[in-house]
Amino acid sequence: MNNILALTVIEVPKKADLLILPESVAKRDDLIKRINAIEQVAGETSQRMAYAVFEEGKAWLKTVESERKQVKEPAVAFGRLVDDAAKEMATKVKAALDVLDRKLSVFQEELRRQQAEAERKQREELERLAKEREAALARAAAAEAQSDAKAVEAAHEAALQADLKAAEAISVPQVVVPRAEGMKVVERWVTTVEDPSALYKVFPDLVSLVPKMREINSTVSDMAKQNPPDQPPSLPGCTIRKETKVQ
Repeated sequence: MNNILALTVIEVPKKADLLILPESVAKRDDLIKRINAIEQVAGETSQRMAYAVFEEGKAWLKTVESERKQVKEPAVAFGRLVDDAAKEMATKVKAALDVLDRKLSVFQEELRRQQAEAERKQREELERLAKEREAALARAAAAEAQSDAKAVEAAHEAALQADLKAAEAISVPQVVVPRAEGMKVVERWVTTVEDPSALYKVFPDLVSLVPKMREINSTVSDMAKQNPPDQPPSLPGCTIRKETKVQ
């Protein structure tokens, strides 16, 4: 089979560390060593030293992230081009396959409908013949009580005919649902949720409630500004605490 896309697979390094310069590794290790050397901040001098290393580390991380984006961007752009090209090739085929899939499903659904209808008619016919046989046997019993041999024979003949018709109804070939080799037919229920709140009231475990943290934090910040200094903000179902961060 010929390739669909014009470009071939690009060889990439097997290990990530092949992309890192040796001097960068040495700089990283030295920076970590100096950071770990600060055991605690106990005074103005140690605070100044710790903050200087802190700033240096943050700047170094920012440089790594900047270089990561800069180096990766051409590959990312190339990946987007490959994705777009493959998507353009596949979109129309997928749409055509969806139509064909529906045609196959409709055919199977119609055969299943015919099969169910045939089974229903057979079931009803067998029930009718069973009642007919019971009625014939009841007539035979009544005729025997009256010593009416001719009526007894006729009733037994009617019961026999009911049995023969039932056997014939059972032997009638049912509708066969054919399948192409390798094809699987799976029936499933398809559900469309039209009112999530109504579903949640009865089956809360079937609906996900996801907190909107950005909106929550913004609300907490606004509440803290409006409340007195000694009154922390409060939201139902939440634990709110103040945290100090160095920036």
